[in-house]
Amino acid sequence: DVSGDVGPNHYVEMVNTVFAIYNKSGALLAGPSPINSLWAGFGGGCQTNNDGDPIVQYDQLADRWVIAQFAIPGRTAGYHECVAVSATSDATELPMNSHRRSSMPRETPMASRTGRRKK
Repeated sequence: DVSGDVGPNHYVEMVNTVFAIYNKSGALLAGPSPINSLWAGFGGGCQTNNDGDPIVQYDQLADRWVIAQFAIPGRTAGYHECVAVSATSDATELPMNSHRRSSMPRETPMASRTGRRKK
C-alpha cells in the first residue's frame, strides 16, 4: 500500500511498512525508516509491530502531519490503530519523536479505514 501527501515544504511517502521524507525538489531528507519507529519509546503494539496499511495526510487547517497504520499483535494484545500527529508543519521533525502518538484498540484486525479488507 502506498500513501503520500505534500505539505508546505515536504512530501511524505509511505510504502507498506516504511516512510521517507523529501523536499519539494525531490531530495531525500530522511528515511526510508520503519513506520513503527514513530512510536519508539511509546510501548505496546504500535512500537513493536509494523503491520502497514499506512495513511499520511497533511492537515492544512491544523498545519500538521497525520500518520496512521495498523498494529496487529493479535491474541490477548488485541488490534490497534496507531496514530501520530506532528507538532509542527515540519515533516523532518517526525523521526525525532516530536509528535503526539496514540494507540486506539480495534475489535477486528482486518477492516481498514476505507472499508477494504486487508489480505
